Amino acid sequence: MNFTVLMSVYYQEEPRFLDESLQSIFDQTLPPTEVILIEDGPLTNELDKVVDSWCEKEKSLKVVKLDQNKGLGEALRIGMGYCSHAIIARMDSDDISCKDRFEKQIKFLQDNPEIDVVGSDIAEFNNDPAETIAVRRMPCEHGQISATAKVRCPMNHVSVMFRKEQAISAGSYVLITAGEDYYLWVRMIQAGAKFANIPESLVHVRVGSGMLGRRVGFKYLKGEIKLHTIFFKTGFLTLFEYLRNIMIRAVMRFLPGKLMSNFYSFLRNDRIQGFLADR
Repeated sequence: MNFTVLMSVYYQEEPRFLDESLQSIFDQTLPPTEVILIEDGPLTNELDKVVDSWCEKEKSLKVVKLDQNKGLGEALRIGMGYCSHAIIARMDSDDISCKDRFEKQIKFLQDNPEIDVVGSDIAEFNNDPAETIAVRRMPCEHGQISATAKVRCPMNHVSVMFRKEQAISAGSYVLITAGEDYYLWVRMIQAGAKFANIPESLVHVRVGSGMLGRRVGFKYLKGEIKLHTIFFKTGFLTLFEYLRNIMIRAVMRFLPGKLMSNFYSFLRNDRIQGFLADR
């Protein structure tokens, strides 16, 4: 089964991280048929050197250069137009895929042809991918995933592999301040697509202080309100679910860093997720 890896990089990325990420893509037990790398605006000289080096080594790597930074959602929408194959795997430019990630996900899609999107748990780390500081677990079955989507994003974006046709028919990625992947998954669920998660960590995800720092303040909250308002207007959320979600996020976005981290851990608890999804 041929498949494409789709990733985007922009000028603020660390060259070493991009190099490690690309290494993990090409050092797979089942390598991708092609890799589409979107340069979301001009890069630094150091990043250009990393990209050029990999282009020389791997002929399956195709680079698409955007004249200016457009944001992740728009970069991925454009990138999907360059993907040659029916199956697309997502990858971020600073994360590391486990060696057998693609092999396991392709086998899962072959064994479960009714599934349109398959993701996995992810292992979070600060500096050394061998030193996991947390595991971000996701529900496995479609019913659980659909219910969780009424509370939070039910898929780890960097871990997903999906059928291109179903994603495009649901409207593909769109540029939105908070949650371009979450928005796509909900539209696909509404369109009848089936989801699953493999209950093991197939991607090592780099976190650190910067991640939570990008998720605070009124600007991020405003984007979340916009997204959940869309969910409500399209009938995905009830009025109660909509107000509940906005209240939770309004509290989270103005918490100090340590308290926000603890609150994230609390909300990720399986029992809490089940309780909220059942309300």
